[in-house]
Order: sequence, then structure tokens, then C-alpha cells
Amino acid sequence: RHVGAGPAPRDDCRGRGDRGISHRPRTRVRSGGGGGGAGEDVEAEAEACIEVQAEAVRALFESKAEMLDEYLSLRVADGCLCSLPQLAAGYVPPLCQLPEFVLEIATAVDWSDEKVCFDGLASALGKLFAVRAPSTPAAA
Repeated sequence: RHVGAGPAPRDDCRGRGDRGISHRPRTRVRSGGGGGGAGEDVEAEAEACIEVQAEAVRALFESKAEMLDEYLSLRVADGCLCSLPQLAAGYVPPLCQLPEFVLEIATAVDWSDEKVCFDGLASALGKLFAVRAPSTPAAA
């Protein structure tokens, strides 16, 4: 079964100090002259690099889609993750962890060896589905 119905997921990632994905606004590098120049070039180059990496992840997901669905119930369509396996009835992992999960699958899994590959995928799923203590607001 795939996650899709059930209780709404809780977003326990806000204010987390651990390995959660940061939601900081992009930092813009500016040159001292104003009105264009090197700052915009650096930002455009960084965005192009991110787009190249995102396309590589998409291509990887597309090439592994059948295997991911068959063995792990991770459905991929057009290079996009569409569903997750239901590992525990009624439990939905914190969806704010999905970017880290996708990045780990794309960069940390060794796809060349079957056993090592499944170990890496199981590790990534374990991290995603790990039950975390709710974050508490920092004392002022």
C-alpha cells in the first residue's frame, strides 16, 4: 500500500537543529558597483548548477523507477517521487524530510552492487520514517 490516505502529516521540522533541511532564503552575491555585473553572474551560475543536479536526480529516478516500485513501493513518474511505502499503519513520515531523503538516494546509494544498494535504500527509508521527538520552542 502507498501513503496517500490517512491523517495529515505533522511538520516536525520547523526549528529543528539537527540534519533537517534549512529553509533559509537564498543569499544573493552582489558586486560593489550595483546595476548588474558579477553578482548576478554568480547567482545565475549557481542556479544553472542546481538545475543540472536536479536533472541528474530526475534521470536517476526515471532509470530506477521500475525497481524502486517493485521492491520498495516507491512510485516514480516522469522522474518525480509520487508515493512512499506504508511501513507502519497510519504513520506518515515528516514530509519536510523528503528533500534530504531524495538527496540521500541520489548521492549516497551505491547502485552498482545489489546488496549495498538495498542497504543504502533501507538506510535512507529508515531515516525518513524514524519517529522523532517533536521540536520544542527555544526558551527566550
